[in-house]
Amino acid sequence: MAMTACKECGKAVSTGAKTCPHCGTSAPAKKKGKGGIGKWLLIVFAIGLVVMILPKRDKATPVASAPQKAPAVRATEAPKAPAPIEEKLTEGQQKALDEVRASTARLAKLSADAREQWDAQTKEDAKLLRGCLEHQVCDSGTYPRLLREKPRAFVNDILGDPASVQNIGGREIEYFNVPTTDGRKRARLQLSYKNFAVDTANVYQ
Repeated sequence: MAMTACKECGKAVSTGAKTCPHCGTSAPAKKKGKGGIGKWLLIVFAIGLVVMILPKRDKATPVASAPQKAPAVRATEAPKAPAPIEEKLTEGQQKALDEVRASTARLAKLSADAREQWDAQTKEDAKLLRGCLEHQVCDSGTYPRLLREKPRAFVNDILGDPASVQNIGGREIEYFNVPTTDGRKRARLQLSYKNFAVDTANVYQ
């Protein structure tokens, strides 16, 4: 005869025993639960129902559309400035321009070479003359004193180009406008040359 556990004390008893020999409980054998097949059928039905519902919900869920790429914006190029139009020089104009450039280069070299040969006194006089022109601190008598017997390259380097040039008896005379501390604060400096050096220097108010 099959054995089972007592429903009260849990000890082994015969399935056909009317009372438990251990605790005296009547009908001690545990009865198998009814409806076991029904429970399984219910579970299977529930699973089938879930399987049927899930596909419908998946279809009803809208599929997220892939993010659309923003249209590429083409960088607009800034308008290019028109290339400068180069005017072609005639043969005569080009020759004249080349001569001017060569002459300027020669004068610049001569001026630089002359500055290198200046003695200490000439360099000091040049410094004083520049102060006279830039700061207006010299009287009219200072210019002749500093310029007399100075080479022409010295004059061109300090005073620059003359305001005007006059030719008297084959002798070239240059005029410069210079600042002074006396009179009208401006004076006209007159220079003449002999053997490429200042021969006479006069100031007129």
